[in-house]
Amino acid sequence: MLASVDISDLARQMEAGMDRFSEQYGLESITEYRKRWAHPGRFDDATTMYVKRMLQIGLPEAVRGKLCRELFRRFVTADEATFVEELYCTEEQLRLMQACGMYIGCHGDNHTRLDTLEPIELDRQIESSLEFLRMIGSPVENFWVMSYPHGAHNTKVVEALREKGCSFAVTIESAHADLSTCDPLRLPRFDTNEIPLG
Repeated sequence: MLASVDISDLARQMEAGMDRFSEQYGLESITEYRKRWAHPGRFDDATTMYVKRMLQIGLPEAVRGKLCRELFRRFVTADEATFVEELYCTEEQLRLMQACGMYIGCHGDNHTRLDTLEPIELDRQIESSLEFLRMIGSPVENFWVMSYPHGAHNTKVVEALREKGCSFAVTIESAHADLSTCDPLRLPRFDTNEIPLG
């Protein structure tokens, strides 16, 4: 959606949807949400960060789902299946990538912030990811890696991964990873936006 429409228009349409759902879901005022979430990020301006955060974590899950579906249909396409086929890797393509030497790691089952989950759901997210990797032929019994969705992790997430034999996990902290001093389940990394071109 961010690539399909002016961010100010997207924010206005999102807020119009929030107004419609406000009473039903007991939402806070738009002013309060803007105060909390409309701050520039490392790569994005304040409005872009506001829209991203509201649709990722700021609003109740039911509202986020409804708004994302509405906005996606309005600004991108109503044909979600074709869009997915064109944009995302298939299982067959992932198997081919692995056969050619690429490693495929975990990123959660549905891109949920792992640090917000109760232990049972956290376990389900990890196990579902591992099951998918097994299905595409990844040797997770010997070695597997997690990239935290949204970089979100805490002690309980790290310990859950450690108990399940995770080999290493990457955060979104921007730094060189020193394997002699860093916790292997809290490794920093560089975003591709930080790598100089040429």
